[in-house]
Amino acid sequence: MNMTATDQIESVQGEAKNLPLYAIEKIEGHNPRRIRAKNDVDDMRESIRHQGVMQSILVRPHPTKPGKYQLIAGETRYDLALEVGLTVIPANIRQIADEDLRKAAISENLHRNDMSPVDEGQAAQQLLADGNDKDEVCRILGWNRQKLDGRIQLTHCSDDVAQALIDKKITIGHAQALSSLRETSQAKVLTVTLKNEWTVDELRQKLDELSLKLSAASFDTSECAACPHNSSTQASLFDAQTSRGQCLNRACFEQKHKAHLDKTRDELAESHNRVAFTDEVAKNTTRIIVSTGRNGVGQQQITACHTCAHYGAVIDTAIGQRAAVTQGVCFNPACHSEKVTEYQNAINPETAAP
Repeated sequence: MNMTATDQIESVQGEAKNLPLYAIEKIEGHNPRRIRAKNDVDDMRESIRHQGVMQSILVRPHPTKPGKYQLIAGETRYDLALEVGLTVIPANIRQIADEDLRKAAISENLHRNDMSPVDEGQAAQQLLADGNDKDEVCRILGWNRQKLDGRIQLTHCSDDVAQALIDKKITIGHAQALSSLRETSQAKVLTVTLKNEWTVDELRQKLDELSLKLSAASFDTSECAACPHNSSTQASLFDAQTSRGQCLNRACFEQKHKAHLDKTRDELAESHNRVAFTDEVAKNTTRIIVSTGRNGVGQQQITACHTCAHYGAVIDTAIGQRAAVTQGVCFNPACHSEKVTEYQNAINPETAAP
């Protein structure tokens, strides 16, 4: 029987023991959890204060500091143990390779059954950023493609929307709808949604109306000026509260929008090996390729990148972005990071790691 990477990690027997908190170090940027519900954290804090940490954290021996350990999973438990004044914490010590750290942390959190949908999206985002494709991420996490795509959509939520979902003020449906907006607009619409207690269907209806504004259209609207389905040409039929310049023919609007997106994608495909829409790509899983600066890879590498299967462009599908295009995109952040390091070391050999 073939074992998944997660199964292989879990098959490694660990040593359980109490460790002093001072001997444990965090790995920056490693925690797959994004945010927690405040009430859950408060309850956990009081439980740890009175009973101690009941479930072991996961650590590995520090690769360069004898007697020290690196925290793989259980960061909230570790933080709260420090906060309430504990000096030791139960830990499961495992030998885990660098390339398996992310999978081990995500596996531990998923199997505790208390990860929020936002955290699950963050976990998928991190695995994708490590260079795994969507099929591999589904295999690692035990998800189907529909669940993965839904969680990817949640990675585009602003912190305010994510926190509202975790605090159960809104549902996943609300969060996914709000994530279709520009991040700067999400907080405003969230406030209105909570104030009016809109259902998911009511919110989607409001967003549909917003998306049909001609000023936000991705396509050329010059021929819409005299169209009878343009609300501006029928102003007398609407009350003072009705917004002007809105398309009243959804089918026509959506057909033109899709045609524009398809044409844009086809044109970009002539010079890019991969073209994607933002709602297909988890947030922070792409990088812009530049030749110079702190994230530069050098002109020679840029030329080489043009032939790579991960070189492409992204079309922004957020409402109000008018299908803006970002070119020169790398869809493999792990490889991009390596190329940046190689180039920076080449031009600044005195700062290169030994």
